[in-house]
Amino acid sequence: MDTYKVTTHGIYSSQMAEAGKSTNSAYDVSEATVTDHAVWWLWPNTCLVR
Repeated sequence: MDTYKVTTHGIYSSQMAEAGKSTNSAYDVSEATVTDHAVWWLWPNTCLVR
């Protein structure tokens, strides 16, 4: 969480962080190859209901 950063850009936001490599009791991440995590949220969200 030390590298977690949220930036707002009008109608969307970006969330970036370095991927965790520490010991985790829920998941084994010791051999993970992903080094970064990125998520974008866009407003308004759309939903298609059939």
